[in-house]
Amino acid sequence: MREQAIEDREKELADRENALLENDKRLAEKETILSQKQEELSATQESISSRENDLNAREEAFRCEQSDFVNERSALSGRQFDYADKLGAYNADLKAFNDDLQKFHSERTAWEEERRRYEEERQAYATARSAWEAEKAAYEKEKAKNEEETAQTINAVREQSASLTRREAALKDKEYELEGRETALNEARRQFNAARIAAEYASLTGAPSAYAAQPAQAQQAPASAQNAYGGNAYATDHANAGANRNGYDFSMLNERAQADGIKLRTAGNAATNLPNGRASSNEPTIANVAANDKNASFGFFNKGKTLFKAALVIFFIALAESISVFFFRNELGVNGLYPFVAFAGGFLTFLVCTIMYAGGYKPKVRKTKKCGYILTSFVVFVIVTVLASMVAVYLKVDLRSTAVLFAYVVLPVIYLFNVVLFALFYRLFSKTTNAD
Repeated sequence: MREQAIEDREKELADRENALLENDKRLAEKETILSQKQEELSATQESISSRENDLNAREEAFRCEQSDFVNERSALSGRQFDYADKLGAYNADLKAFNDDLQKFHSERTAWEEERRRYEEERQAYATARSAWEAEKAAYEKEKAKNEEETAQTINAVREQSASLTRREAALKDKEYELEGRETALNEARRQFNAARIAAEYASLTGAPSAYAAQPAQAQQAPASAQNAYGGNAYATDHANAGANRNGYDFSMLNERAQADGIKLRTAGNAATNLPNGRASSNEPTIANVAANDKNASFGFFNKGKTLFKAALVIFFIALAESISVFFFRNELGVNGLYPFVAFAGGFLTFLVCTIMYAGGYKPKVRKTKKCGYILTSFVVFVIVTVLASMVAVYLKVDLRSTAVLFAYVVLPVIYLFNVVLFALFYRLFSKTTNAD
């Protein structure tokens, strides 16, 4: 707005300068005409002066002959009338000369007054131009300072975004490492518990368990896992609880196996067997040892399904926004391609996430407490919003108009906020979606 005012002021000053130049031309023409008239008057004055000199000479001759005039009065009486006529003509010419001289002086005075006014206007114009130059220099300096601050802000945001990306990548690597270590620890835990239960089952029933056929390495557990889960204390407690071997009391063994996430089926218990000698299918057995639902224990979720649900919500939001812009495109001053581009972006995101979900993209991913992608989405939103505003300023659009403001600033900000909404919905659905 300030730049537009300066441009208007500069245009007004240019118009005034053109008017002054035209006035200079007119004054120069008038001065030329006056000079010509002055030359004519000078020529006339010279002619009159010459005539006056001639008359003086003649008067001198007349004075010289005045002594003879008395004698020749009778002869000169006729010539006296001629002289009177010539003297009258001389007086008329002298009066005309005086009138022309007075007119020249009046015109010269008017021209000098007009020239003085022109000089005053020119001086005022020079003063205004100097003030405008100073204001323009200050504006250019302020503009350069603002551009430098904007560039520094953009560079700082980019550096912060890159740092956050590197930190996120490092945290993901650490998360994968911890997940691998936890998986290895759980495998060692399951092997240790299976070996321990098999040993206790063999000591209680006197019959070999189904784990006897497994490899020896699968029945051994690391010493660290034994120390962590307290195998010795558990064996002592269970030996005291299973003293009644005649009745095959496996209640504590089943409780401990269920607490460890293992399904246990026992054989040889008359109370739990069917009449035909087969064990009931509702009872646990060691031969069918498996893990319980790990989704609730370790917090896994289906990443592909979560992306699909978040993209579906964002697609409907973008569809509603595009339809609204399409129906109000005449009021906003945009064409039909404007909402179509935003709709195409939402639809493309939905299509990609749908293909990823249909292709089985990461059906089991561990849930995390940290969500750096939300901060990243906010940073991207701020950066792209600043870039959109800079584009509007670069194009020098009239942001005072409501339609132009909506078309160049408000609508892009609304569409770009869908990125933040996508991250928020992804975080929300990742808490409520379990692994398939």
